[in-house]
Amino acid sequence: MNVRYLSGLLLSLFTLVVLGCGGGGGGGGASPGTGSTTLSGEVSKGPISGGDVKIFAINADGTLQSTPIPTTDGKPVTTAAPLGSYTAVINYSGPVKVVVTGGSYKDEATGATVDFTGKSLSAVVANVTGSVKVSVTPFTEMAVQKAGAALTTATIKAANTAVAIAMGLQDVDIVAATPSTTPAYMSELAIFSQAVKNTATDVAALIVKTATAIDISTGTITSSDVSTIYTTAATNAFFNLLINVPGETPVVIGSRVSAVSISAAQNPVATGKSVKISAVVNIVSGGPPADGTVVTFSASAGTLSAVTTTTNGVATATLSGINTPQTVSVSAVAGVVKSPVININFTDPLATFVITVTDTPGAHFVNNAVPISVNVANLVNVAVANTPITFAVTSGTGSLSAASTTTDANGSAAAILTSAVEGTVTVTITVGQATGSHTITFTNPNKPASIALTPDRTAGLTNNVGPVVLTAKLLPADLAIGVIADGTPVTFTIVSGAGGVLSSPTATTSGGVASVTLNSTAVGTIAVTAQANSSPLPVTSNPVSVSFTGQPTKVTVVVRTTGTLPTGTTIGGLKATVTANPSSGLTIAADPNGASSDVSLSGVGTGSTLVTNTTNVSAVTLALVNTSGIQAGEFATLVYHIAIGTFPTVNDFSVKLNGNVIDTQSSSIGGIDVAIQSVTIQ
Repeated sequence: MNVRYLSGLLLSLFTLVVLGCGGGGGGGGASPGTGSTTLSGEVSKGPISGGDVKIFAINADGTLQSTPIPTTDGKPVTTAAPLGSYTAVINYSGPVKVVVTGGSYKDEATGATVDFTGKSLSAVVANVTGSVKVSVTPFTEMAVQKAGAALTTATIKAANTAVAIAMGLQDVDIVAATPSTTPAYMSELAIFSQAVKNTATDVAALIVKTATAIDISTGTITSSDVSTIYTTAATNAFFNLLINVPGETPVVIGSRVSAVSISAAQNPVATGKSVKISAVVNIVSGGPPADGTVVTFSASAGTLSAVTTTTNGVATATLSGINTPQTVSVSAVAGVVKSPVININFTDPLATFVITVTDTPGAHFVNNAVPISVNVANLVNVAVANTPITFAVTSGTGSLSAASTTTDANGSAAAILTSAVEGTVTVTITVGQATGSHTITFTNPNKPASIALTPDRTAGLTNNVGPVVLTAKLLPADLAIGVIADGTPVTFTIVSGAGGVLSSPTATTSGGVASVTLNSTAVGTIAVTAQANSSPLPVTSNPVSVSFTGQPTKVTVVVRTTGTLPTGTTIGGLKATVTANPSSGLTIAADPNGASSDVSLSGVGTGSTLVTNTTNVSAVTLALVNTSGIQAGEFATLVYHIAIGTFPTVNDFSVKLNGNVIDTQSSSIGGIDVAIQSVTIQ
């Protein structure tokens, strides 16, 4: 909606203005007469184009004539885009009902084009004569329904006025005003469209529901449900970018009152005394309305005076004139929003007691004594001395040191409350006809408040080779005095991963700590949580993840020569040393006769003679001889055996040439070296 459809329409507006703005809701109930009358206006929900306009005369008894009044030119009247405007000239003056049927419109809240075929909106006017503006909207339809079957001058005026007030248009004649030139009217129609969207109902149903809820004598909405529908819709419409279009002149939805609350400066109040009432007003866009916003206060008894308009969203009034004990209901209205009703009790100041209850500040723990102090005074703040007072636990589990006592000279009394269980305990104090209550929350300082789970290491070995110890540490609710009881059960749970095995699903605490051992039968990551019972809910640790790998058993190292042999040259012999660093945890078979079962010829070296020295596992020596000569490439393979707990890496192994590579004639060959071809850990 917004004012989008105003742009480019100045000519249309000018035409409407020139036609004049007669009193659509005015008139004095004149008898029907003849003479040319021009009716013009806008039909909007948003603007309806293609709607059929018919005008019916209203008889003197308020009944409606069944045949529409013909236009002077005999032609049908149809609403036109973009404003839903129409003009009809009839030879009649007096009360009429304008009915618009069919057509289509663009919904402000959804942007969808809505077919209005078979549906209608209407407006009633107490008198039309000369040149008259008659707009037709959902609000004028509400007024038609509110006016009832007898469309008299009085009921027509009352209905149009009541609907205007109810919809926040107190200063707008909903019949004579044109929505396109009346921002407040346009905004309330947008809110109505938003309400239709929010309630997922149709236009006709919401019109009926709203009209039914309007009090025709006051213009108030009597249904809290209907009031909530429009208050919510106003807020939604403000944030609906189809209605409040960025960059365009904003509609006035944001300044619409969204909530009113009231409070009394004191309650109860002594009879004969006055009390200040404050109303806090908020608007749709957030925060207070403009200073000077009118707030209307009402009270079921007494006199309201010194009423102010809002300053920073607050208006005040003074209630007085209550000289006998009674309850007075007070409310306030700003815009179309009514506050909840508050009840103020006016009582005999000498016979009414005010009970003030306090306890020691800070947290209260189970099995600890909590002193409750009570002071009793009357409404003129005079202590009520030497008066019986009773204490009773009315909810929760607790024990009192005394069920009754007597106030001292200062109107004071005391009792001690204890509880053996956590929770809230309410104590009710009674003095004469007056009662007061006080609620105390008991907590257990020793209960677990948090739990931290840590592993002794983040990686383990499968199949019980390298288990991981998980330790859960519990912290009490009160770190200063709380102690986790020894023997507190802790539940450990594997939450993800395959193959995980816990030494036990539960363990009990000692010194606030409980531990279990985690193993795995499969390689992968295992996640575990720890949980301990507490109140109101158990406490659970964050998941701890442990990666498990398999224990390797051997390393296979393949060595080779590198470089390019001269043409016609082959390798006749070489000597090299294979280094393992670190070598701790590695073994290789001994070679008492210069031959180790863990060192063998491979690749181009196959068929050669190999002599090894494996005495020092960190530096294994290889000597290869081949009188026929071999090509460059892989020539030997070494197998190292790995002890449990040892985890060698590929980078732990290297090889270097001892001396020069020689050919079959024992001559050195330049450009030939040795290197690791591969390292395989299994």
